[in-house]
Amino acid sequence: MTDQEFWKRLKETLAIEDDGRVQQIGTKVLEALGCRLTFEEAENLKAQLPSGLKQIWNRCESRPKWNRAELLSMICDECDMETEEEAEHAVRSVFGILQEGISAGEADDVEAQLPKDMKSLWESARLIRSERTANTRKVVY
Repeated sequence: MTDQEFWKRLKETLAIEDDGRVQQIGTKVLEALGCRLTFEEAENLKAQLPSGLKQIWNRCESRPKWNRAELLSMICDECDMETEEEAEHAVRSVFGILQEGISAGEADDVEAQLPKDMKSLWESARLIRSERTANTRKVVY
C-alpha cells in the first residue's frame, strides 16, 4: 500500500472531503497506536509502512499506556469530534486500512500488545480488512 492509497481509502471510509481533516484524524490515530506499542513492535510495524506513514511513527517520544476510553476521548478532543462514537469510527477506519497494508503476522503482534478493551477495535477492523480483501469495497461500521 502506498501513502496515497492509505489516505484515499481513509477519506472514502470516513466520508470526509477535506484532505487536511482526513490527515489530521489519521495522523492522530497512527501516532497514538505507535506510542502505545513497545519500541521494538513499533519499529517492526514501521518497517512495513510506506515512507510517509513512517514519519508519523518518528514523532512518538513516550510510551503511554492508554486504554480504550482514554484513546477515544483523546481522539475526540484532539480532532474536534462531537462524540466518542465518531472517534471510534475513525479509530476503526484507520486500524482497518492499516491492517490492509501489513502482514497478518504483524497485525497479530500489534493486537497482542493492545490492552484487553482495545482488542475488540483492532479485531473488528481486521474483519473489515478481510471483507475488503475478498473484493468487497463496501465497509459498514
